[in-house]
This record gives sequence, C-alpha cells and structure tokens, in this order.
Amino acid sequence: MLAFSFSFPATALAEQSFDPYLVGAGRSVIAAAVAALCLRWVHAALPQREHWPGLIVVAVGCGIGFGLLSALALQHTTSSHAAVVIGLLPVATAAVAAIRVGERPGPLFWAASCLGTVAVVGYALFRQAGTLHAADLLLLAALVAGAAGYAEGGRLARTMPGWQVIAWGVLAALPISLPVTVVAAAYRPTVELSAPALMGLAYVGIVSMFVGFLAWYRGLAGAGVARASQLQLFQPLLTIAWSVPLLGDHLDTATLLAVLAVSGCVLATQRARHAGAGPDRAADMAATPLGDTPRTQIRRHADRAIHNRDELDGILDAGLVAHVAFIADGHPVVLPMGYARDGDTLLLHGSSRNRMLRALSDGAELCATITLLDGLVLGATAFTHSMNYRSAVIYGRAIPITDSRAKGRALDRIVDFLLPGRTRELPEHRSGELAATLVLAVPLREASVKARSGPPAPASPRGARPWTGVIPLALARGEPQPSAAGSEQCSGQRPAR
Repeated sequence: MLAFSFSFPATALAEQSFDPYLVGAGRSVIAAAVAALCLRWVHAALPQREHWPGLIVVAVGCGIGFGLLSALALQHTTSSHAAVVIGLLPVATAAVAAIRVGERPGPLFWAASCLGTVAVVGYALFRQAGTLHAADLLLLAALVAGAAGYAEGGRLARTMPGWQVIAWGVLAALPISLPVTVVAAAYRPTVELSAPALMGLAYVGIVSMFVGFLAWYRGLAGAGVARASQLQLFQPLLTIAWSVPLLGDHLDTATLLAVLAVSGCVLATQRARHAGAGPDRAADMAATPLGDTPRTQIRRHADRAIHNRDELDGILDAGLVAHVAFIADGHPVVLPMGYARDGDTLLLHGSSRNRMLRALSDGAELCATITLLDGLVLGATAFTHSMNYRSAVIYGRAIPITDSRAKGRALDRIVDFLLPGRTRELPEHRSGELAATLVLAVPLREASVKARSGPPAPASPRGARPWTGVIPLALARGEPQPSAAGSEQCSGQRPAR
C-alpha cells in the first residue's frame, strides 16, 4: 500500500516529459523485463493450464488496464483528485472477491459501499460543475480493472508464489503493452527529458508495477483478499500527502472531506463484516501467531515448537488425512477426513447426511491434527526411543460452504490437492452431487506446530549396547492400477513424501 501510494504522483511526474500512452503501457513493459529476468534466474516453470485464465485477468486488470487508464486520466486531472476517486478501490476489490469466492456480505457492508460510491460521485460532480468528465470515467474504469486484477491475483497467490502471479501477468500483457509503447514512442514525440520524469517512469515501472505486488499479492493470499484490501483505505490520504509537496497540488476542504468520507465508508464495510458473532466473524479475523493462545502453547519439549507460519503450510500441504475431534450428541468423536489447504483455510468434506458432520456445520468447536511420521528413533534404552515427526494442531469452528459455485471450487481444490491436475479430466459437478456433499471451511486462526528430527538422545550404556539410530519412514505412491471400467492411466502423481 505504501509503494502504491506514490504511483499517481510518480505517473504525473513522468507525464511531464512522456506521453500518457507511453507511461501507462511502458510501465508494464518495464515490469515485464524485470519479471523475465527474475523468472529466468530461478528457472521458473510455466504456470499450469488452470492458472492461465486468472493470469489473463491479472494481465488485463493490473498489467495494462489500471496503469494505462489512470495515466490517461491524470492528463486531465490532479493526482489528489484521482486519489479520491480511486479511494473506492478497496471496496471494489472486496466486492469482486466476495463474488469470486461465493461469500455473502451483509446489508451493512453493501450500504456502506453505496454510501462510498455516492461520496465519490458527488465529489466528482462538485469539482466538475455538475458533470462527470472523461478523466472521472477513465478513473472509474481503472478502478474496475484494478479490482478484478487484485482479487484474481490474490486468489492465484494461494496456489502459486505471489511474485510469479504478477510476473506472468505483466508478461501476458506484453501483446498489448508493447505495441502501445512502441507506437507512442514513435508517433508521439517526447518533450525535453527531465530527471523527475525519468524517476517517475522508473518508479511506476519497477516499484508500482512489480516490486509493490510482491508484497501485495502475498498479503492478499495470506490475510484474505477482502480483508487485506481494506488497508488501501489509507492510500488516498498518503497519495494526497505526497502530491502536495511533489506536484504542488492544492489541498482544499472539499478534497479533504471526500477523502474522510470515503475512508469512513470503507471502515464501515470492514466493521460490518466483523460486527457479527459466530463463524462469519471467525473467518475474517486475523490469525493468531502460532502457539500464542493458552491451548496452543507448547509446554513439554517447548524447544520443538515451531512459530514459522510457512512450516504450518508445509505440513498441511504434505499431509493427506486430518483427524478431526469434536463433540456430537454429548460424546467425543474423532473422524479421519481427507482435506485440502486453500490459503488460510482448511477445507473438509463429507456426506451431507452424516449426523456427526452436521454438528460441525452447526458451529461445534473442533480440533484437527495432521501428523507426518518421518522416522523411528531407536535409542540405547527403551526410555530414549522416540519418533521423528512433524505435526500441526488446529482449533476453530467450521463454516459450511453453501453457494454451489464456491462449493464446486472447493471440491476441485480438494481433488487437485490429492492429485494435481486431476480435475481437468473430470466432468462438471452435478447439482445432486453438490447437494449430497457437505463442504466445510476452517479458518487457520489458532494453531500450533511441533516437530522432532535427528538421532536418539544419548544414554548411559547398561550391559550390551544395542544398535541405535534412525529408521526413515515416508509415504510413497505405488504404480497406478487401472480400474476394471477402463485402462486409462493417471496423468500425474503427487510427489512422494
């Protein structure tokens, strides 16, 4: 957000010497060059086929749409004015994310969003003597493009590195951005170059279009698109703060009131999503650091506790079965269940007719454990025998996914989690199948991670010394065995663990 807050002032500086088309499209070309070097440096593989539709949205929305439209708008308005109009970007991003993942925000959320829209349009009409000028229409179009690119990029960053999302996005935008840049450079002569203009172009091309997204997409994936996007509510304030000293923009009362109104409306949307109790609130609240609650704090062998969130994700991504404990009809129950991790969410599924699983959908507290056994540790005495392992314990409440599209996407995630790419070979979900399946989302808010590795602890010899050491263990896939109904082989295998 801090990096993006300089984008409009930097664009305005660049346009002092360069044509707006060159600035708007050229920034994407510069970012594509940097992205190509980074991808080549790490020998990154091409994205999977199912990622490309989302990457095209990122390319159109962020790779070319937002930058070009906003650059054209800034030719006719000030950076401060543009910052106010784009102040609705957090709400728009949250709305696109809600539609994309099938969420259903409450009436307060949409009421605040509408009030924010009224505040922005009212400000624009006031400044333009009762009419919306082309600059405002361009800014609104940029807002829509940016919101789509942010939401889709945040979704993709859950299954691929966030920096690669923007890297492949700007490369996918090259068929549009490169010709526009070449034509603008050839047929629209550049006026006298200045150091501020060159610095502005370099900033929007390297920082705004690439470096800023490295943190942004990772944050959207980790904290959730709708919630993390609300940080941008401070962006108009910062943009105006930079525009006054850098560009000499005038900060008048109308602009300040509009900024405050937009920020207040976005804050209201955030509070509307957090005001309720129960699972919906739990899904949106920030995750607690690992082991930072009374029931997740590791006391015995505290040296084995792990506080790195990436380690939790790694354990969940390497496992196949979660043992889920809860109380049903007054009795404790532990069920082994297949699962998948989708960003900050643990997905579980089962039959909608399962009486015990319905207790989870009603909001029963649960505890899910995933354990990876890496080896048997044989010590010199029975007391020093142990196991090398990695384990995760997750507490929370499950949220049922009821929207058919969101449920279908969640089931696809579970299938592809077991065998990547498998859903490409399968038909679409039938409505009856979706109705018969219960899909639950558990926010990864409260968890602890513990692991042991290495040889056995030393022990004083007593009599004959037995063999000591570690017997490694691993879960491995065997040769695929075709069913009697067909002889087609599996198209891929998940790596053995």
